[in-house]
Amino acid sequence: LKAWSRKDLIEAVADFRMLPGITVNLVEFRDVLKWLSRTLAEGAFVLWRPKDGKIDFMQVIGPMVFMSDEHFVSRASLLFSILDFNSSGTVNRAEFGIGLRSMILGFTRIARNFVAPPVNELEDMANAVFRQLDQDQSGFITMGEFIAYAYRSRDFRGLCSPFPSVQDSVMEEQVYFAGRKSTARVTSGLEKKLYNRLRITPDDEEQSAQRLHKAKEREKKRPWRIPAAITRTHAWLLLHVFNHMANDRRTIPAKDLLQRLGAHMQLKGDVDALVQRGFEDGRAPEDAWRVVRHFYGHLASDQTLERAQSLYDENCTSISLRAFCCILWPQLKEVDVERCMKWCKHMKASTALREVAKAVNDQDFVFDAEDIAEIFEVLDTDGDGNLSYDELCSQGFMDRALATRVVNRMDSDRSGFISKQEMGSLLQQLHDSVTQQLKLSFRLSMT
Repeated sequence: LKAWSRKDLIEAVADFRMLPGITVNLVEFRDVLKWLSRTLAEGAFVLWRPKDGKIDFMQVIGPMVFMSDEHFVSRASLLFSILDFNSSGTVNRAEFGIGLRSMILGFTRIARNFVAPPVNELEDMANAVFRQLDQDQSGFITMGEFIAYAYRSRDFRGLCSPFPSVQDSVMEEQVYFAGRKSTARVTSGLEKKLYNRLRITPDDEEQSAQRLHKAKEREKKRPWRIPAAITRTHAWLLLHVFNHMANDRRTIPAKDLLQRLGAHMQLKGDVDALVQRGFEDGRAPEDAWRVVRHFYGHLASDQTLERAQSLYDENCTSISLRAFCCILWPQLKEVDVERCMKWCKHMKASTALREVAKAVNDQDFVFDAEDIAEIFEVLDTDGDGNLSYDELCSQGFMDRALATRVVNRMDSDRSGFISKQEMGSLLQQLHDSVTQQLKLSFRLSMT
């Protein structure tokens, strides 16, 4: 049951979700885990003390995730995915409590010296962690909040530490299991183009392409609130400094980060140069020079270096944008870490939207319907299917003049909003042969 790969665990959960309930009999247990030996399956099955010939499979799969060969953050994202029983993109208090209790009880079945706390203490533990993450008392937590918790929690990393990871790759995105069946779909190279540009997670493209659109349409979202401790200028600095250190990749090698954090003079020069270039190209926020002093104070502190070293010592060899945020601002609540991540994604989306607007005039349109959906998902904060001036300005990092030009170019019915249909109809305005030629050129550039 130890050292399973992420791929094999996902396949096992997908097969389990096709069954009618959460309990399995011996035959189902053997089929889900794909064990050829009946004797081996029987020996493992009895460890979970079957009742009426069945066991709770959540008590099996939870410990298997913790004992897998993955990075501890990848274990956290898969565990969250499994606990999200209805693929809503969130986990409620009941799901979280059931998951923690099943995992702990599962460990008592397979580890002789593992003693589970009393049930009331387990419930108190689950409630305490849930309250920490659910700051607005909405009754649910998101994947990003749980991942930020995993980066910071020594208790979580301690549960993983007896089972060393052999994987350096970090997976922060959710695996959606629809209903009782996994229906992830691999998109084409063209469809993935904008999605991969907008995402801020380090997951490889094959994993990230496994998107479940039906589940994402039902996904719950927290109401947007501005974090109390940071501004979007902090997020702008975070994203640009991260991209500089990562050379525009999705992670910074931890050794490189430690080296850069230790070279204070060079670090300050690099940050100042990024801000200067931002003002020269008109993208830097007006208060960037004022905020950069506060930002640099955190970046160059000994405590930041110690937190980065701590993650590296625990086999975290690559640092994602979310991990970088957690290292830099340990005082940020997990929910505010996620709001910072949304700001960063909004910046990427606003750049893409400017390109869409420019492409309409230049007849250089290589975006497709999938791209349109990705832009709207990021910028349409109220979920009404329209982009307003306010959303373009507050979430898209555009000034009022630029937002007006973008809306005027795309708002065919002069409603004052850009609808998803209006952006989609732009695809039809181009001659089919031109569109196909552009798509073919893009595909060839990807090979």
